[in-house]
Amino acid sequence: SPQLDQTTFAKGFSIMTRMPAATMPVLTEQQYVATGRNDRPQQENHLIFAFQLTELLERDSTLILRGPVGFQFDEDCEAGIEKRASQVFGPYTALPAEYTAWPLNIPLRSCRGIKETAYMEVDAGLLPERLFVFRIKIAANPTHTPVDNFWTIELGTEASVPFPGFELWTFREQLVTPTTTARNPIEDLEGRIPNPVSFDFIPYLTADRDVPSAQAGAVVQVTAPSGFQFVTIDFLNQCEVQVYERVYDSEAEALSDTEITWPATDLECVVSGVYLDVLTVRIVGDLPITAGHKYKLAAQVYNPAVYTEDQVLSWRVQTFNDAAKTIPLDDANFIGFAINKGLNHWSYNNIDEFGNQIRSGRTPVNGLELSMSFPARLVSGDTLRIEAPFGFELQDLDQEPDKKACKGFEWTMDNVVPFSETIPECEGRLMLFNMREAIPYPKDSTLSFQIDTQNPETTPRPIDNYWRVAHLSERGEVQSSQVALGWRIVPQLSDAMVALVGTRVAAGAQGQLEVSFTAVSTANLVLITALQPGGYDFSQARVSSSGQEIDIKEDNRIRIRALIPAGTGIRILVERVILAALGGPAVFNIETLEDDARKDEKLGLVAFQQPAHIIVDGSSKELLSDGADVDQAKAILPVRMGTLASVKFTFAVTNDLPADRVLEVSAGQPSTCTFQCEPYRFRPVGFGLRDLAARGGIGSDMAVDLNNTITCPLDECTADDFVIVENSRIRLLVREPLVALQHYRVSLAVMTPPDRPSGELWRFEVRDPAATVTDLPIATNDAAQEGFEIVRVLQVEASAWRSPPSALLTVTLNIMPAGSLPTVLNVVAPPGFNFTEECLVNAGIDIRDCRPVDSWGGRFQAELTCRDTGLAEETTRTEIYVTSPAATPSYTGWIMVAQARNLETQELEIVAWGEDREGFAVRQMKNSNLFYPGIPGITARAVMTFEVQDRLEGAGSTLALLYPDQFVFECEPFVGISMPVAASCDDSATPNTLVFTFNDTVLPAKYALEINVQTPSRSPVPNSFNFVLRDTSAMIRDAHMALPGQPITHGIKVARTPLAWTSSSLGSRSQITLGFTITEEYPTSIKVAAILITYPEGFQHPQDVDVVNDIKVLNALTPVNDAPDIADVQSSNEKVVIFFRQDSHLPVGDHRFTIPVNIPEVLTEFNIWHVALCGPDDTSPLASCDQLDHPDVMVRFPVPGFMKDQVYVGPRLVAT
Repeated sequence: SPQLDQTTFAKGFSIMTRMPAATMPVLTEQQYVATGRNDRPQQENHLIFAFQLTELLERDSTLILRGPVGFQFDEDCEAGIEKRASQVFGPYTALPAEYTAWPLNIPLRSCRGIKETAYMEVDAGLLPERLFVFRIKIAANPTHTPVDNFWTIELGTEASVPFPGFELWTFREQLVTPTTTARNPIEDLEGRIPNPVSFDFIPYLTADRDVPSAQAGAVVQVTAPSGFQFVTIDFLNQCEVQVYERVYDSEAEALSDTEITWPATDLECVVSGVYLDVLTVRIVGDLPITAGHKYKLAAQVYNPAVYTEDQVLSWRVQTFNDAAKTIPLDDANFIGFAINKGLNHWSYNNIDEFGNQIRSGRTPVNGLELSMSFPARLVSGDTLRIEAPFGFELQDLDQEPDKKACKGFEWTMDNVVPFSETIPECEGRLMLFNMREAIPYPKDSTLSFQIDTQNPETTPRPIDNYWRVAHLSERGEVQSSQVALGWRIVPQLSDAMVALVGTRVAAGAQGQLEVSFTAVSTANLVLITALQPGGYDFSQARVSSSGQEIDIKEDNRIRIRALIPAGTGIRILVERVILAALGGPAVFNIETLEDDARKDEKLGLVAFQQPAHIIVDGSSKELLSDGADVDQAKAILPVRMGTLASVKFTFAVTNDLPADRVLEVSAGQPSTCTFQCEPYRFRPVGFGLRDLAARGGIGSDMAVDLNNTITCPLDECTADDFVIVENSRIRLLVREPLVALQHYRVSLAVMTPPDRPSGELWRFEVRDPAATVTDLPIATNDAAQEGFEIVRVLQVEASAWRSPPSALLTVTLNIMPAGSLPTVLNVVAPPGFNFTEECLVNAGIDIRDCRPVDSWGGRFQAELTCRDTGLAEETTRTEIYVTSPAATPSYTGWIMVAQARNLETQELEIVAWGEDREGFAVRQMKNSNLFYPGIPGITARAVMTFEVQDRLEGAGSTLALLYPDQFVFECEPFVGISMPVAASCDDSATPNTLVFTFNDTVLPAKYALEINVQTPSRSPVPNSFNFVLRDTSAMIRDAHMALPGQPITHGIKVARTPLAWTSSSLGSRSQITLGFTITEEYPTSIKVAAILITYPEGFQHPQDVDVVNDIKVLNALTPVNDAPDIADVQSSNEKVVIFFRQDSHLPVGDHRFTIPVNIPEVLTEFNIWHVALCGPDDTSPLASCDQLDHPDVMVRFPVPGFMKDQVYVGPRLVAT
């Protein structure tokens, strides 16, 4: 390629022999002072150098000493050379042993200085391998330690390698940073804008308050350039500065990233000078200005109003070890900054919708308005630069980073968009408008827009808390600029919480609040204010943690003194706080202070949902034994351990509670339990919730749903509609709202604990269905409702070997006291039973006496007196006299109540009770029956049957038949169908009574007899009969009370026909003839559909013949069905149903039927045949009656059977 530039040449350098040694000796402090050494910038200095030659210096030569750039030798430097051995290290100071004295016969002469290089002429003769030393004067040190801080020495044909110089006693990394470079207005001294200026430096020497002597004082002094003035805060010209320090980490050999802010109390600042241009900071604290550490000193100045454009002036910074500022330690001129025009106007507006400045840390500042006006036009190519204080973010981080979108940017100039081509860009806290407008934006015109941002955690450092704006030209020159002091940000406590802890959380209770947070700022006080709900009261509060004490407590505020370091989690437990009077969102303010100075805060903290108070009416609580709702005796007894019971509570809530919330009920373990006790366990029956105020005070059932998903009407809810959690609590989803202070009653079924008497506390809570067990309830009673006294279970059995109605019984009691040690036992009999006056059969050691006492719950009771020490063991076969009722009552249980004397009150109290639920039944006389035709106003034959089970000795025992009015029973003719013992009959001794007197000992057997009866015209009320069997002492031995009689049926008159038979031999076959006689015409509306004939026990149809076809109808007018539907013998071998034709009518006269039967080998004592006429079945054309008590039976009558081998003597019966 062609040559572009002319060739040129430069002289090179010679390669010289390397000197064995060349150095700048290290001096002692004494030598430093003696030689006039001064390493401060731009100061005269005296330096010592040493060198060694390899070979003898054979000819006169030039010694060239080259220093780092910035050092300055005198042009004639010969006078500053000292080579005498006694003077080099100070006047009359001995030369150190390692050095060789400069030969006296070899002079150093003709020294010339050119900047940092000195040229000295040396005569020949210097010997090799000697370390020669000399001292030379430096006219001036450089302003700062050179970057290439090395020296070299050349002599003859030898040269040294570069060897290190010394570090100037001055600051390193010097930097002056203004917040604004805008001039201050000339016309408005009051409106001058302070300019925070920071001075960064690393000192070479340490300035310590106590060095060289205690309290001598360390000082930092800054002298401003002409026209600048430091800001003062009072007439004494005191000022405010901030010092920030970064410590040198020797292990990492670097400065720490952690910045320490010096306490303001460690600094005293004053401004002096005619123009207030000298700022003196005296260090009065323990912290020194340490060599090697990096510092930032921030002070406020007023920029000059008159300035020279682009002129940059220096600021002098010095440190001293004494308040008198005698000799500076570090001393340097820091390069300053040029002044430029200021904006006409620059402001912000961060007012929220309520007119308040948004000051909370980490809080969005949406719609922040910025407004400005420039003294020069904004032209294409210019840049408008806006910078937020440290910690603010202007970029929309939700969009792509490359877009550099500004969050929430919007012009606020009355719908005017000033720029059509220029779109602002934001990155971090910087906002740029790179102007692209064809038409310049006019000067003195206002620009305003809004942007969204967020306050940082805390107020930026004073030097950083400014909103800055600058107008830059295309070349980057500042056309104008301005700053606006940012707002003070109140740091927000992080992780701030107020938790309601402990067991007492209901509204109005005395509870505990746990306050926790992490502070941004160090503080020593925390102020807690409860805003809502109203009623929080700290007047009785206390704190118990070490290092915490209450400073102020009043009403809803408490101030606590505690060490609160920044960045460290704090926990404060405040006890004995009266909680809010009502439930609702609990809102608190938490503020920290350093003495009285406000630091951090968390305002309007919605901490938790204060649970409302569930007020349980303890006076109306009920715990009732299972069945107490139908048994008054149980209702007044305490509930026993390990038994089913129902529990009822009335409650109200202090707040309105919404629908679809869970009511949870549980009973806790009592504190008296040494070991784990069984709790109350809820049962899947008998639940309900009732609004007692509804329906005019009557109350109404509320809809509940216990599985949280199914809604069921209360009267249709089943066990599947609820959930029992661990059996020890029950949850009801209440589908209706609960109204504040309205009374509600909840009913639940429980199984009581099996092993504890009392002491449990009942918890009532209303919860959100989705809440967990660790969440606070919406409402609670804090488990403050005391429970119930329950007693032990006493085991009792009641039995009687015989129990006829209306009789004197001997009842045997077996009693197991279960450790209750009763001295009195109360026996409560079933309804209708009673006790005799002296009711104990035989007194003993354990049971001494029995006597009736007042009734218990409407039932008779007797009191048994036990031994004085109490009944300890099971007693068996305690016998008492009891009279039985006429019939078995609906409830047959026997209750026994154990009582013992209270050791304190000496009053009897119930300690246990038990129940024999089954007891025993009143047993009616076996096989007792009275049969007669239920036809009005006829004389007929009646049959009585009964069975005697006990032997009644001697003649004279009686059986009485007591019958109702309108009936008439007569002894004659009295026929004994089955009478093992002969008897006489008397129908005149007592009204409505027929008495049979036995002539001998009554044997246990079945009895049957036949008597006359005159039926009434209609059924009496009551239509019942009594059989009473008495022994010879007139004591009732058996009976049947209220035996139902046959109903009197109107509309048809019918009589029985005599029984006829062809054989009476046992085990033989016989043709039996019987039937009925229609004695009068009856209305055609009455339909007789069939005749039912039942046989005595043992009689059966023959198995080898067709019984249906063998039935003979003796009256051709009897309207029977045609075969094979004439009869039904399939349902039983001991009866037959003969069907009449549908819609037929029975004529007056006999209607008899002959039926083949087998006679049993033994005739039953109750040898009675029964004939019944049946009406039609509503669902079938045939009659369906197959039993004598079938509802279709119209009338029936008994027919006595024949005796063994008895011969039939009546007329011969032939079918017609």
